[in-house]
Amino acid sequence: MNESDGARIRELVQNTIKTGRLPSGDYEIVKMAGDASSRRYYRLKGLENKFIVCLDKPNQEGSLSSFLDVHSILSQSGIEVPRVIDSDLSRGYLLEEDLGEVTLLSKLATLDKLDDEMIYYEKLIDVLKRINTIPVAQFPNSCINKYSFDQEKFDWESKFSIDNLLVKMMHFSPEDKRIPSIFSEFQKINKLLAAKPKVLCHRDFHSRNIMLKDNKFVIIDFQDARPGMALYDLVSLLEDCYYTINRENKDKLIASFGEWLVSKKYFNDMDEYHHYYSLMCIQRTFKALGSFGYIFVNKGDERYLKYIHSGIEKLKFHLYKTGYQELRKNLISILYEH
Repeated sequence: MNESDGARIRELVQNTIKTGRLPSGDYEIVKMAGDASSRRYYRLKGLENKFIVCLDKPNQEGSLSSFLDVHSILSQSGIEVPRVIDSDLSRGYLLEEDLGEVTLLSKLATLDKLDDEMIYYEKLIDVLKRINTIPVAQFPNSCINKYSFDQEKFDWESKFSIDNLLVKMMHFSPEDKRIPSIFSEFQKINKLLAAKPKVLCHRDFHSRNIMLKDNKFVIIDFQDARPGMALYDLVSLLEDCYYTINRENKDKLIASFGEWLVSKKYFNDMDEYHHYYSLMCIQRTFKALGSFGYIFVNKGDERYLKYIHSGIEKLKFHLYKTGYQELRKNLISILYEH
């Protein structure tokens, strides 16, 4: 922990103590592992309960402002989110409850039987349905209505992954004739995904962003929530780069969600649903690989490189399934060459 962060935290925490929202007493500041963002997290140990401090750039319209905005919407809608103790956006300060160390990912590693895996994911699917059915139009001034997963955003993500994974990390030339073809093919997929009706999406709904506390799932890292295609979060959850769900369980979960969406007239039938599921999986997986490349190239962080191979195989499977043969041949040949 750098000295400036330590002094800043003690000053801000002391201000919170003065308000009576936090008990006084001695505490230790322990730096936590960061994520892919510029936010920095610290655990306060030694007080009556543990608490988490998040530091970010001091401003009124950054990620902390979005966090509090979406936090309010989700909590109003009955979604379990961390309890916020105090905040000062002008100082880039957020104090929230400590949810502990048990993520969905770590919990899944300790399960004794596959039936338990299915029970957990069925509960999470119910949470996801509740998020997806939050009426976005009722919050016209919220940050959730500032952006959406339209074609421009999907195209930007495709370009982001091409630049960071293929060009900067794998050192392929932008002049390679396969590169513009890959982008052109992704634009076709993106157009189809963007044309579907939009629902509220968490945007990063996977096993590391779901905590377990007191036998309840608590959702975190939701500050980038926005409207998007109804399969966006489902694919994030079931095609998680960090955890492979049992095939039989996953097939049942995919079918169950599809039946729900078909009953809501979101898709005409299950064949259309499964096709769009694969398209969404192609888009989400390629974006994840691009993020892994970006983190490695720009931060020297190798932790995510081990997930790239499984992502490539997932891309290949769904590209075969959907019939995008030119994209499959060009993209997979580049990835295999590296």
